[in-house]
Amino acid sequence: FVFTSFAMAFDPRMIVNAAMSTIRSIPYQDQCTPTGPHPVSLITLDEQGFPSARTVVPREIAPDLSFFKLNSRTQTRKVSELQRNDKVTLNFQDQRGRGGWLTLKGTARLAPAPDGSTDILVTVMQLEIVSYTEKAMADSDGWVPAVLRRESGGWIVAT
Repeated sequence: FVFTSFAMAFDPRMIVNAAMSTIRSIPYQDQCTPTGPHPVSLITLDEQGFPSARTVVPREIAPDLSFFKLNSRTQTRKVSELQRNDKVTLNFQDQRGRGGWLTLKGTARLAPAPDGSTDILVTVMQLEIVSYTEKAMADSDGWVPAVLRRESGGWIVAT
């Protein structure tokens, strides 16, 4: 990889920090605060294997981006799709400057919430980012994302 920041090539923490800055920049209901909420596209697979995308608002985000807690009514399409296939993608759209995106891939576990709804507990296994503002990408033009993979409880730069 050729990173726009040499140090970023060897420090997954810098990539995670750039990803967190990207998330924090995303407004919700015309407001943008560091603590959120920050909407994200939740992508699941339907019965035919086609992606289904919808916008949701995370209830909890781990500081290292290894875990996201979402919530849904129990009788929704997203819950049905996750019962069949636990693979999930979360995608944040960076609209600052030249733009960019953050994609997190992982698995989801469903758990009943105290109010009768369903918590969607996402364990992130891979992070991909292109951010012109944060200078997080694997090439100088922004066509190749910086990619991290979870291994042994931490992030490593994917090769």
